Amino acid sequence: MEGSRLAEEEKVALLQLVIMSNAKSYEKQLLVKDTDYTVEYSNNTEPGTAIVTITAVENGNFTGTKEDNFKRF
Repeated sequence: MEGSRLAEEEKVALLQLVIMSNAKSYEKQLLVKDTDYTVEYSNNTEPGTAIVTITAVENGNFTGTKEDNFKRF
């Protein structure tokens, strides 16, 4: 049981996001998690379509929320 749980945690850890600014007033720059944005995952425990929600940190240089989906195998 412990081995299968570890394997599941390793699968989740493989997903990495690269978030870049695309605003005209900024040169493209790599944004920093928890400094510029937060990330929340939904429906991310079983194979299928999962959702990632990226939200700009309050009082930061950016605003808004972006939601997208990805396939989990």
